[in-house]
Amino acid sequence: SYSLADNSVERLFVKKPVRTSLKEVFAFPTVLRPNTEYVNFAYSLSKNGNVTITIYDTNFEMVRTVIRRQPREAGINNPSGRSDNLSFDRWNGLMDNGKAAAVGTYYFKVESDKGEKAFGKVIVLKDASKDN
Repeated sequence: SYSLADNSVERLFVKKPVRTSLKEVFAFPTVLRPNTEYVNFAYSLSKNGNVTITIYDTNFEMVRTVIRRQPREAGINNPSGRSDNLSFDRWNGLMDNGKAAAVGTYYFKVESDKGEKAFGKVIVLKDASKDN
């Protein structure tokens, strides 16, 4: 797996200002139970582009690629004013290896090939399927 820890936290949280065209990036809900719920990612690009959404654990190691280089339209081209596709731009709490993410805080990055990017966090709770 790709680790950001080797390149320092600053590589994930870029020191130069994040382009404000993605300032509307958010995830909802921000609390997730794997296997039973989804976190949806909403964002608005300033230009049409290909979007990648990745999830990182607290060690800044990538645990999931939600979408990779998927075409999305600029927010102004959509009736909702957003660029997201809520049928695909969502995370079910599973890691790339198919296992449920451990309880804790995770960070997401939404990035377009036009240089727009933003970050946020999601809390993962106990897997509801294991409550019984």
